[in-house]
Amino acid sequence: MMKNLTLSTLFLAFLFLKQSNANAQVSPRIFDTAILKVDSVLVLKSTDSAFSIEVFYDSTGIFQIINETSDTNSALYFDEAQYLVAFTRCARDTCWEYEYYKNGILKSVHAYNTNEDDYIKYPYRSVYRRKYDCDGRIKEEREYEYGTQVSRVRGYFPNGQLKFEGQASDWHGEFGLFHYYHPNGRLESKGEYVRSESPLEESQKVGVWQYFDEDGVLINEENYSE
Repeated sequence: MMKNLTLSTLFLAFLFLKQSNANAQVSPRIFDTAILKVDSVLVLKSTDSAFSIEVFYDSTGIFQIINETSDTNSALYFDEAQYLVAFTRCARDTCWEYEYYKNGILKSVHAYNTNEDDYIKYPYRSVYRRKYDCDGRIKEEREYEYGTQVSRVRGYFPNGQLKFEGQASDWHGEFGLFHYYHPNGRLESKGEYVRSESPLEESQKVGVWQYFDEDGVLINEENYSE
């Protein structure tokens, strides 16, 4: 029986996954998942049939066997209660890491390129990250500039409407011009952030910020540099 792996070991574990078939054609997908129950089967499969994984549970709710049909290297991670909490797969020089809520809904996905030339210093280069709420609705996405930790970040309301957009760094938070929106799509505020000096600090507003009501009328301006 596979030993339980906690989330604290997940990061180190998925970085050491080896490359698989050099001709594999894969793409990141959101999976059809089933809530884990006793005497149940959890099925993960991509819509393009690149792979299919089945996890079988016995009457006590403990997984017993995993059947996999895939042209990529993959690994599944379970918590102490035998809930699937993460799934990773790799092909060529790209890996995808998926995290799940306990109801089987996708929580986040992180796509990254492995870097064999300088693995210890830069183990991976992010391509994008996406976060979802417990109902499967997207909350935030980041599209990265190649070879950097800088991304174009967008946040969303539960209805899918754009909530904010700007630039961010994984290490130094938001920076540059940001736009925030009301639920009706109109501009709520705009202004610039300055990078934080530490990952433990929040980015600070700088310069003049403008604030608008739900009709798009300017209602306030504040200068954060004074």
